[in-house]
Amino acid sequence: MGGDVSSGTTGDPLSSVSLTSSVSIPFFQDSGTDYNEIPVRLAEISVTTGQLNSKQTELSLLKQVASTYWDLVGILETIEVKKKAVDLSEKLLRDNQARLEAGLLSSTEVRITETQLMRNRQSLLSSRLDALRIEDQVRAALNLKNLPVGLYPVDRPAAQAAVTENPADLLEKIYANDSQIGLKKASLEQNRYQLEQELNKQKTNLDLSLSYVLNGYSKSQFGGIADFSKSDLHGMNVTLTWKVPLGDQVTIENIERKRLEQQQLSLQIEDRKSQLNVSFQSLLRSLSLIKKEKQTAAAVSKLSKDQLRNEIERFKLGKSTSYQISQYQQDVVEAEQQEILIRIRQENIRIELLTLTGEFDEKYELNQQ
Repeated sequence: MGGDVSSGTTGDPLSSVSLTSSVSIPFFQDSGTDYNEIPVRLAEISVTTGQLNSKQTELSLLKQVASTYWDLVGILETIEVKKKAVDLSEKLLRDNQARLEAGLLSSTEVRITETQLMRNRQSLLSSRLDALRIEDQVRAALNLKNLPVGLYPVDRPAAQAAVTENPADLLEKIYANDSQIGLKKASLEQNRYQLEQELNKQKTNLDLSLSYVLNGYSKSQFGGIADFSKSDLHGMNVTLTWKVPLGDQVTIENIERKRLEQQQLSLQIEDRKSQLNVSFQSLLRSLSLIKKEKQTAAAVSKLSKDQLRNEIERFKLGKSTSYQISQYQQDVVEAEQQEILIRIRQENIRIELLTLTGEFDEKYELNQQ
């Protein structure tokens, strides 16, 4: 299509103005809305990957802080136990000194009581130093430079820690919450889109290009724009391009590599699920055993206290010694410490479960608006 200039002389200078609009339509390669949205999908996967990495780092930090918290709880409860031991030793020392003055007890027995008191005080001081060390760990984790008072935890170990929810449902929740599985699935999805891009390169490249040109002529610089309304000066161009990929070995190898990567990622996801299942079953067994441990430790603690009480009565009757009392007193402290350790171990197992199931924030009321 075209037109003629109907006025003017040969020597007159003219300026030409043209406006071209074109469109290219792919029929096989690069065609389809789904394919052209792949860059958007890949960008979304990158965002998801970043979020999963942040979540993994956040959970690791929260788990560390929570574990340190329960260590602090255990130390503070141990301090209370050792305070009672010091108080008892001080009382026994006063009683023995009174008996020594009355001539009812030898100085050796008093020295033994003094030695036990010093040991108890030294043990109490050591536990207090441990508490300060753990407080420093909490400050470092929370980036607290100065804190005018000590840290005093509010929660105490739960009496019961049995899992009430269906283990199969919990396991599915663990799979859905696990960041590593999420990252593997994101990589798998990314791989599928990349494979689609490689497969696209093997398709026949048939493109239809359409263009439409508006021409205008004038003696002034932009006066030709007025001619755009003249249809006899317009023109249309149609181009059909056909390219057939032949001998593209690189694309074939890339396709094979992407498929192998898919299989590898799928195996890694199943392997991670197997690891999580083993860890979950181990935690459930540990909770079951801890219940029995707590019962046994409570019985031992009660028995130790009864034996100490009886031994003090026997000592008052002259049928025991200060050394024997100190031994029973040490048994009481160790039994109570064992009870504390079992309860703290129970809480650490609960932390592991909360971390696996993703209920950490809900349990400790984090991220509340």
